Amino acid sequence: MRLVDDLYIQLEYFDVLKLQRSGVLKELSEGKSIGSQKFVDLQRQMAIDQGYDFNKRKFRSGRRSMTSSTKRSLVRVKDFLLKEMLNIADNYFEGKVGYRRFERQMRDSLKAGYLESYLLGIQGSGPKGTRPRRFGELSTVDQKSISSSIREEMMHFTKLLSTFKKRSRRGDQFKRVAKYVEALDAQYASARIVGTPSNHLISWISPMDKTTCEGCSYLHKHGPYSTNTLPSTPKAGLTPCLVNCRCRLVTTPVAEARIGRTARSQPLTKSMRALKRILRKHGLGR
Repeated sequence: MRLVDDLYIQLEYFDVLKLQRSGVLKELSEGKSIGSQKFVDLQRQMAIDQGYDFNKRKFRSGRRSMTSSTKRSLVRVKDFLLKEMLNIADNYFEGKVGYRRFERQMRDSLKAGYLESYLLGIQGSGPKGTRPRRFGELSTVDQKSISSSIREEMMHFTKLLSTFKKRSRRGDQFKRVAKYVEALDAQYASARIVGTPSNHLISWISPMDKTTCEGCSYLHKHGPYSTNTLPSTPKAGLTPCLVNCRCRLVTTPVAEARIGRTARSQPLTKSMRALKRILRKHGLGR
């Protein structure tokens, strides 16, 4: 996996602010529910909870340290991935490779980015040395989850790549590719929640200004959530702002007995229905 290389490439032409001002991308409207992952792998959840209960101070300290480290790595992965994909596109436009090889290389690069960002999220959810560093070390549940997520995104990404067939350059093509790179943040955040102890509450923090979308406002108002009822993560595609999301998640440990009383969130299925209804209202859902 080429993206594993710890190589930092600063992209001068990657301007996040410009991308945020550009139009939303319907290809990324397929949101992911992460709450359903939490209670499938009970053995893993028990191990996470036991690790937290054994030494809470060490667990929290390790989590903070690994969060800072993995976030820096995520930035490097995203920068490197975008640079790599633009180089692949340049080779295609210059006639060095055919469309089939171009499509395969682009898809393989994005898959590698998704896997790496998920692994970084898992590593960033706990102390150093307690999390898998390779795809094969992930639990079966994790492997199925990330594989399913990749398959869904590949369907939409392949449609985008088909617009390159005539070798005609259009500015919006590269903006749309860059938005798929931005979606790596959602994979990272999802993995961090999966690796969070069950006695933690999660708050969806939105700016709540005039540009905050209806979906993010809904999630902000209906929190905090437990690890089993959080319906999505920022940039996952379940809110109208899609990958332009400016929200963040904040986890807070609480006493086990207070989880049910403190979490004001609705059942997962009700939240999912509400978010999908909001997406349809904005012409983004089915």
